Amino acid sequence: MRRDIFAQGVRMGHSVTARNLEGLSDAESLQSLGDGNCINWIAGHILWSRIRLCATLGLEGAPVFSEKQSELYKMGSGPLQVGASSMALGDLSAGISSVTDAIVNKLGGMADEEFDVAVDPARIPVPVKNANLEALLTLFLFHEAYHAGQIGLARRVIGKSSGLGI
Repeated sequence: MRRDIFAQGVRMGHSVTARNLEGLSDAESLQSLGDGNCINWIAGHILWSRIRLCATLGLEGAPVFSEKQSELYKMGSGPLQVGASSMALGDLSAGISSVTDAIVNKLGGMADEEFDVAVDPARIPVPVKNANLEALLTLFLFHEAYHAGQIGLARRVIGKSSGLGI
């Protein structure tokens, strides 16, 4: 049961993110949003987070950022600086799609008790009763929904309509 819920959450996160990235150029994705992160950074950060989740789930062959690219998109890296060698938005979107399938397939084959496996509590920066894979996946889904929503709002800030058509 839990595997189905988490797999559906990952698919939904991908769907919202992909739709919000549709029709954006690289230049639009790099437009400054004041003190906030640009769309390119948010998309890269979602991919960075998914790659970390792939490692946690023991998945091999997930797309790997170069060391320099990882530094641009990791947690706490801050807004992309003008002239930073960011990844193309199409490459970020394709990477997110690629790891979506891998994560969903892995989750779909897991037994319920695998979600109870302990994880390092430092990986979960909010108070939880049990620091286990279920708690980490719950945080992951919240984190991704937060950033997917940011992309939707950022589209409007740069003058685009909602990617979701609402």
